[in-house]
Amino acid sequence: MPRVLDDQRVRHVWLDSTCPALVVDRRKTAGRWEGQVVRVEDGELLVGWVSGDRISTIEL
Repeated sequence: MPRVLDDQRVRHVWLDSTCPALVVDRRKTAGRWEGQVVRVEDGELLVGWVSGDRISTIEL
């Protein structure tokens, strides 16, 4: 069962096929999908919008 944050589905994904992350929001800008991604890097919590092309649901 997916987790819910403010009525949005939170999905575990891979960023750039190697970094585990969570997508907490999504939007379409200039005809392209973007995801707001939360991840941890060197013990720091990072949040930002990335191109949908960088997001996958399987590790490659």
